Amino acid sequence: MPHLENWSIISRRNVPYSAPEILISQLIGTVSGHPKIPDGNLVTTSMIKDIDFEANTATTRNTEYTLGAPDSHWIKWCDHHGIDHKHVSKKEGT
Repeated sequence: MPHLENWSIISRRNVPYSAPEILISQLIGTVSGHPKIPDGNLVTTSMIKDIDFEANTATTRNTEYTLGAPDSHWIKWCDHHGIDHKHVSKKEGT
């Protein structure tokens, strides 16, 4: 299973000028063990479908990842904005 280190969650719109409620969340991080992407590359995943923080896994539209340490700058940003970084993503459709 591919692994992400120094990961964070980003949100973006598929189409410019779209409504905020249709933002999609993705992971960005350094990958290893991916069958198509060389180790050490920075990747942006497809849309997050689920993150299990207890199991340290994330399921995206295309791939399931194990999660290592999140990006320290992202954690600081979440803390500064009062966001619990372990609960910023929801299962798709919720």
